[in-house]
Amino acid sequence: MRVVVVAPYALYTPHFETDLEIVQSHLDGGDQVTIIVCQGLLRSCDVNRHHLVTQCARCIGRQRRGISVLSPHARLRVVALSSLPGWSQEIGLPARFDSVEQLRDFEYGGFDAGYAVLSSIVSMLRDPAPDLTKHQKTIQDLLRGSVRVFLAMVDYLRREEVDRVYVYNGRYGLLRPVLRSCQRVGVDCHTHERGHDISHFTTFHNTLPHDIDYVEREIQHAWRRAAGSGNREDVASEFFRRRAEGVMTSWYSFTAHQQAGLLPEGWDPDTRNVVAFTSSEDEFVAIGDQWTSGLYPDQVEGLRRIIGDGFSVGGASRFLVRVHPNLKGVDNASVRDVLALDGPMVTVIPPESTVSSYALLKAADVVLTFGSSIGIEAVFWGTPSVLAGPCFYGGLGGTYNPRSHSELIDMLKSDLAPKDPTPALMYGYYLATFGRPFRYFEPTGLFKGRFRGVELTPERWVSLVVRMNKVPLLGRLLDGGWRWWSRIRAGDSSPGNR
Repeated sequence: MRVVVVAPYALYTPHFETDLEIVQSHLDGGDQVTIIVCQGLLRSCDVNRHHLVTQCARCIGRQRRGISVLSPHARLRVVALSSLPGWSQEIGLPARFDSVEQLRDFEYGGFDAGYAVLSSIVSMLRDPAPDLTKHQKTIQDLLRGSVRVFLAMVDYLRREEVDRVYVYNGRYGLLRPVLRSCQRVGVDCHTHERGHDISHFTTFHNTLPHDIDYVEREIQHAWRRAAGSGNREDVASEFFRRRAEGVMTSWYSFTAHQQAGLLPEGWDPDTRNVVAFTSSEDEFVAIGDQWTSGLYPDQVEGLRRIIGDGFSVGGASRFLVRVHPNLKGVDNASVRDVLALDGPMVTVIPPESTVSSYALLKAADVVLTFGSSIGIEAVFWGTPSVLAGPCFYGGLGGTYNPRSHSELIDMLKSDLAPKDPTPALMYGYYLATFGRPFRYFEPTGLFKGRFRGVELTPERWVSLVVRMNKVPLLGRLLDGGWRWWSRIRAGDSSPGNR
């Protein structure tokens, strides 16, 4: 088998180590493997927005160190993106993008390059609706790189005999074009991501990890496969209990700072309490049409309409909004707008509050979410859950899924019965078990570990570059020279970083 692993970023553990894990597994199987790397030639990327020499040095240093640990090298080839024949094709791009919609809708030869770049921008800024007029340089650099990766990979895959391609995640500006090029040419592509805990990783066949239909099928398949095990319900239940206890498995626990059992001041169990849990939208706002099919254009607009039509005057129901703890310290218009929500029966709980999300979930009469995973957790704990946005569990049958705003308001005002918890157990079982174990990578934390017994620290020359860059004038000269030299090496005569 001829395998290609596109690994432009080497800074982040465990994703680069997962690239290496995949490479080593295929080498062990006797396959021919090509690693396609960046070598510092992209003007901007998700790990080095401003193309700083120190970040490139660290990335290249880790990249070389990691590749040196692989064996045997006889069946391994390392190729730079800029050396691909299709890299230097002339491309024409719009001069600027003044709105999220304009960037999102931009395509280049059928490739959704605007969606890809928007996904990177919103993640860099932690803002689902950024003011693009302030970031034109970054947009242009990312877009030029994204289109070049797409064109170069299409050309490469048509020239070479390739059976399979791997790439991390696939949603970002310089990674999505890898998936799209494979889909264009008809080559199998596997995107990889973290598994159910730090010792596992997983792959998604010819799609993004955010593909709702794909993940829903995987959830159902996992549940059916475990039917004879006799413990799938126990595994799923333990997953939900550990979440409520703030136990870290594959990512941070966002509730670890909260006080167990703490409810908001003035909580009245004799009042009907409707609790809305917001989501952090920056990961999903720029995925694709699947994630724009909710009842509202965004959750802020949804909350405003719900409060206006259901909780704008005093009544028997109290409406509480729990802002996602992941938004602690994030300052953007979306967060500010949520915190500013107001009404006679409305309480907004800020992300840094120690009020317990799980105490709220269990004490609520009904829970409202726009796709947050706590919506399916509510189903497990026996609280009726109303879903107002797209998510991975929406089609499993555990939530109330209104088809209109008026239907949603009626649900929030009704005495809803808890639904069968089986869909929640299906979801919990999948999240507790998905992925396959690493063989060569030994994680020691969320962002730490050893590959084949080696911690991939950059080569010694990187430390010299970092020390030199700390000298103000020398640092500016190094960064400017690095950008100039990178453009020359990449054969890029278009306007560069200024």
